[in-house]
Amino acid sequence: MGLFSALKDIFGDPTPKTTNSQPGQGPIVNLQRPEGLALGVGVSSGVLHGMGHPQGLITNQFVWLANDDACQNIVVFGGIGAGKTTRVINPLLFQLLGYNDVGGLIFDIKGDFCESVDAVAKWQRREYVKIGVGPGCVGINLLKGLTPEQAAGFLQSTFYLTGGATQESFWVQSAVALIQNTLGLLEALGDKYYNLEKLYQYIFYEDVRKAIDMMIDDEVHYEDGTLEARNLANYKGYYSSVFLQMDIKMRESIKATLSTILSPFQNPELIDAFSGTNDDENYNLLNILSGSVVLVDLPLAKWATAGKVVYTMIKLRFFNLLQERQMDKTKPQNFVFFMCDEYQNIISASKDGLSDLSFWDKSRSAHCVGIISTQSISAFKSAIGNPTLSDTILANFRQKIFFKTEDSETLRYINSLAGRVEVTRQSYSRTSGANQQPGHFFGSTNNSSTYNTQIVERQLIDPNFMRQLAGNLALCFLNVEGSSADDVLIFRPLYPNDIKSFLGQ
Repeated sequence: MGLFSALKDIFGDPTPKTTNSQPGQGPIVNLQRPEGLALGVGVSSGVLHGMGHPQGLITNQFVWLANDDACQNIVVFGGIGAGKTTRVINPLLFQLLGYNDVGGLIFDIKGDFCESVDAVAKWQRREYVKIGVGPGCVGINLLKGLTPEQAAGFLQSTFYLTGGATQESFWVQSAVALIQNTLGLLEALGDKYYNLEKLYQYIFYEDVRKAIDMMIDDEVHYEDGTLEARNLANYKGYYSSVFLQMDIKMRESIKATLSTILSPFQNPELIDAFSGTNDDENYNLLNILSGSVVLVDLPLAKWATAGKVVYTMIKLRFFNLLQERQMDKTKPQNFVFFMCDEYQNIISASKDGLSDLSFWDKSRSAHCVGIISTQSISAFKSAIGNPTLSDTILANFRQKIFFKTEDSETLRYINSLAGRVEVTRQSYSRTSGANQQPGHFFGSTNNSSTYNTQIVERQLIDPNFMRQLAGNLALCFLNVEGSSADDVLIFRPLYPNDIKSFLGQ
């Protein structure tokens, strides 16, 4: 039956049980399953406790992350093939889909996670919605429901995501201002025009812009002095008094900045998927709050910049939705989850407006279980471009799991978490000598031995320790019921084509 014996019993029966473990270990004590949302993580090995780590767990304890502990967010590190998906992501997904009232948003940015989601959903008898391009996918208008200010702020995050730290602030801010004022005009014509397709066409095609301006003049009639009329006048004024008065080279530079994120949405497939105006065919993210599960399937290897824009917009809309329900208690308050592998590819750390930098520190109160993975600390910092911002975001993922790695930045980060331990170091010395008196046949011999004991400090974890972690082992720094719970945990893999083995069947 193996180390986890019967996971189906652990996840389904709250009665404490004792089962046999692997040779050389004591029995596994499957502690009572907590009430509410409870995610089983793994079994403690007691390795750190044996090394003198004060927060190390004793051997053979089944570790749960329940309710608020799960909402302190989980980040998984590990190199290619280290086991992040099969040992952590898949088992957590299996458990989350077992709660029918828990909705979730799943990103498949590599294009290889669909198989796991489909297999687990079928096993748990859960329906899910797929957003993307192609058969079986539904669409979503990325701008519907957002104010021009919100939409412009969300798109601002994509500039830094697609251009990294090289984007100059002036051009980004100018591009954002152009987006906001253009959307303000398009909003007056309703959902048919309030989308990324028309946003691009209005800015880059003069004939489209003139036609839309004529439609606004003919069809939009606000009473003088109303807020709508004043806003529309401001949006019109931006074009006539600001943008069109700029030097032609400056206007073209601003448009070139915009082109990087908007031009892909002239692709007919992307127009149909993400600029749709048919409410009957579009998905409403609000359903996630009531238990709907959504998989966004848009592999970056194929869709590149367009994929990053879509993931960023949906992610920020999801964040905004959770923040709004904190203020509006009439909306469902169920637990929800967010799950993404290789998260460094779509992370946004803008200081202006909503981003990963401003959301994850509040996700606990929003009842959101964040689960992300990345290859290394180096990959994380490289994507963000600012070590301080990287550390700030990582600090909001309190549940940290490290699989085998050789990355030096990750090793330094691990040691900053683990600290140092005191160890006893003994030394031994022996001296001997002979004394021969003149004129005497016999002499004397002297021997002495010295034992020294010292208490010294050393790093708890060294590179060799991390390199020797077997596939089912990971170094974990967790927070459970307000206390630190650190250890090398033992995981059981879940393969989508062999769920029965995961359950010990």
